[in-house]
Amino acid sequence: MEMLSYVPEKSLSGQKIYKKINEDSIILWTKPKKGGVSIKIVIPKQIESDKDFWIGIGLLIADGTKPGKKNKEKGRIAFTNGDPEQVKTVLKVFDHFGIDRDSWKGIVSANSYYIQNEDQFSNKAAKYWSNKTGISKERISTYFYNRKPKKRRETLQYGTIQIRYSNILLNSVLRKLINN
Repeated sequence: MEMLSYVPEKSLSGQKIYKKINEDSIILWTKPKKGGVSIKIVIPKQIESDKDFWIGIGLLIADGTKPGKKNKEKGRIAFTNGDPEQVKTVLKVFDHFGIDRDSWKGIVSANSYYIQNEDQFSNKAAKYWSNKTGISKERISTYFYNRKPKKRRETLQYGTIQIRYSNILLNSVLRKLINN
């Protein structure tokens, strides 16, 4: 799939996207607004769009976040799920774009109502999700909420994870790809 056709003229924040086309990659950047910083990313010129790629895109559409109203939220790409296979499928989409797993952040959510020892759970969950996703354990944090359920439910042993990556240029390309 030729990626140049999915590069929009402007980012989700309205900034003009500049591009330089190399033999096998496209360099995208914005010029900084007054007092701001320039944003840059290099994406492949071609991406192999196999069945798994489109399954990952479908998962992102279903369980991924949509661009927020604030500029910092417009760049955030996030996906939340408790099934490690689905999380890995989404991460593989970004492997096609050359996004390193250590560029991602993971946030595990769990109901503390069911947890005896939060520190022990945090360590086990970070290790579990790191092994499943390839995101380093140090980049995975835990968020606890406490909600007494109306009835006993099955709970996910290691919680759900939200994987996050922020780059408004990549999110702009992704949104154009999804909307076409």
